[in-house]
Amino acid sequence: MPKIFKFLLLPFAIIFFTACFHENNLPPAVPIDDTAADADSTDDSTDNSTDSPADDSIDNPTDNTPDPADNFTSDFQETTTPEATFITPKLLDTDLFYTDAMKKDLIEKSYWGNSTKITWEQAWKENYGSYVSFYEVGTIKKAPYENWTLVLLVGECDGPCFAPYIYRLAWNKSSGKIITLSRHSYSSEYVPEYAEPLLVNSDGATTIKELLVPNIATYKPFTSGSFQLEEEDIAFILQDYGYPELDKIAFTYEEQGIDYPFYFGNERTGCLYLKMPDGSISRYNLLSDITYAETKIVWDTPDEPKTTVANYRLSSGGCGIMGTCYQILDIDKNNLKQTGQTTGKTAIYEASDPENLPEKSALAGIINTAYEAHKYNYPNASFKDFLKTHPVLFWQDPFGRWSQLLNNESSYAAECGKPVIYLYPKEETDVSVQVKIDEFTETVPAYGKDGWNVRAYPDGKIYNYEDGKEYPYLFWEGRKKEQIPTDKGFVVERSRLEKFLKDSLKKLGLNKQERTDFLEFWQPRMLENKEPYFFISFMGTRDFNKVAPLTITPKPDTLIRVFMYYEPVNRSYTPISQTLRSIPRNGFTVIEWGGTSTRPWK
Repeated sequence: MPKIFKFLLLPFAIIFFTACFHENNLPPAVPIDDTAADADSTDDSTDNSTDSPADDSIDNPTDNTPDPADNFTSDFQETTTPEATFITPKLLDTDLFYTDAMKKDLIEKSYWGNSTKITWEQAWKENYGSYVSFYEVGTIKKAPYENWTLVLLVGECDGPCFAPYIYRLAWNKSSGKIITLSRHSYSSEYVPEYAEPLLVNSDGATTIKELLVPNIATYKPFTSGSFQLEEEDIAFILQDYGYPELDKIAFTYEEQGIDYPFYFGNERTGCLYLKMPDGSISRYNLLSDITYAETKIVWDTPDEPKTTVANYRLSSGGCGIMGTCYQILDIDKNNLKQTGQTTGKTAIYEASDPENLPEKSALAGIINTAYEAHKYNYPNASFKDFLKTHPVLFWQDPFGRWSQLLNNESSYAAECGKPVIYLYPKEETDVSVQVKIDEFTETVPAYGKDGWNVRAYPDGKIYNYEDGKEYPYLFWEGRKKEQIPTDKGFVVERSRLEKFLKDSLKKLGLNKQERTDFLEFWQPRMLENKEPYFFISFMGTRDFNKVAPLTITPKPDTLIRVFMYYEPVNRSYTPISQTLRSIPRNGFTVIEWGGTSTRPWK
C-alpha cells in the first residue's frame, strides 16, 4: 500500500531541566539570568514521582466499550487443522515461564535495582508482572514441535501505544523448554526487557500455515482494488488492550484452502480487521486507485482540464500521527452531484449546492472545516475562490459507504503543539541531547553538529557550552514526512474534556504540575472548536520514538513520552480503546508531553 507522505511541522520540542516553567504560551527559549528561577520550585512539580499510583486502564468516556472477555468465548470457533489445533484461549500463570532467578535478575538490571524501599518481589508484581500475559491457544501438530503447546505472550508498552507486543511460543510442558516462533512474532530490533529471557531460543523457519497473515486480500465484487495489510497483531481479542468489537463480517477471503474472515470495525473507520484462529487481530486498508498518492481524475465539467493529477489525501493528521484508513461519513447522496471519476472508474462527487447546505448537517461541517483550513493557508480567499479548488471530494467504498478526499491546499499542515520535556537529573550533570528529524526549521540555542551539549543544574538551569549562555529549556522546530496511523483512542464529550484529560494524564504518569501545564495549553485551544465531541488518542514512548527519536546522554533511567492527537467530531462512536498506563519514575527521569490535531490552533 502506498504510504501517505506529508510535510508537517514539529513546532517545538522543549527540553526542561527545571521543575516547571509557568507560562501559558511558551515562546522560543531565550537566555535567562539568575533571577529567573521558578518561584514555585518547592511545589510538587519538582517531585520526581506521580502523586498517586498510575492505573493500568481508563474507562472509555462513552461508557459503551464491550467487555471482550464476555464476548470472546461465545464467538470463538475451536478448530483443528493439519498443522495445529486451536482452542479458546486460556490465561496461564506467569510463574510457569519466569523463575524467581529470572524475575530477580530483571529487577536488578532495571531502575528498581537502585531502590531499597521495596523488595524485588514487590517490584516484580508492580512492574513487569503486570505487563505480560501468557495464553494457551492450542497445540502444534507438526515437526519439530509436534504436541507442544502453542502460547501467546502478549506484552504491554511502558506507556500508551497502538499495538501490543505479541510473541508466539512453542512450549514443551514436560521439559519447560520454550522456542520463539520468529515468523509469527513481533519483529523489531527492540525487545522489551521482560521478554528478553524468554526469547533466547528462536526458530525463524517453522511456520503454522493458519497463522500466516495474508498481505493482500481481494474482495471479488470489487474489481478496481484490494485490501492490504497495514499492521499485523494490533490486538488480542481476550484483552481490553485495543479490542475492536468485531461482530459483522465484511467478507471472507480464501487463500491456499484457508478462509480468512474480515470484519468491519466501528462505524467511523474504513479499516477492516482480520481475526486469526489464535485470537489475534490484524488491520487492513483499502488499496485502489482512490488511495494512490497521484490519483488521476477525469472531470465531467467542461471548464476543467480533461484529466488532472489529484492533490488529495484520505486522512488528516500531524506530528507523526494520522487518522487511519479512511473516514466513514454519514451524508445524504441527494446533496451530492457527480463531477468526475478516477481513471479506474471510481465515481467522484462534490456538494451540489455548497453555499446553501443545512447549517448543522455533516456535509456543511465538512465543507466549513475545509474552508477554515483553506483560509489559514490563503487568508484573503473568498468562499467562491475556495470552491474552485474542488476542496472536498466524496466517493463510495466497495461496501457502499461514503468517504472523502481532502485537497491538500485546503488542509492544515498540522504542527506538534508545545512538546515539553521535563528532565529531572539527580545532580549537576553534563548532558548531550539529540533529536532526529527530517528537517529542523528553528532551534534555540543553535543545534550543533552533534546536537546540544549543555550542563544541567539541580535548580533547573541549562548552561549551553556553545554560546556560554543559560536557558530554561531547549527549543526545536522541524518537519517529518511519514506518519503513524491510529484507530485507537477515546471519544469524549465537551463537558467531560477537563476530567478526561486530568484522569488520563494521571494514569500516564504525569504529576500534578505537569498535568496543570498540559491543561493550560491544550484545553482552551481544544474548546475553540465547536463540535460536541473529540476523538483523542495518545502516542507513547515507543511510537513517538519512531517519529522523533530523542537521544539523551547520559541515558535517563526513566523516559516517558506522551503525545496527544485529537480530532473534533460531530457525533459519538466507539473507537478501539487504548490502555493508559505508565512506569514508576526512578533515577534520572525525563518526562515529555505534547500534542497535535487535524485543526489549526493559535
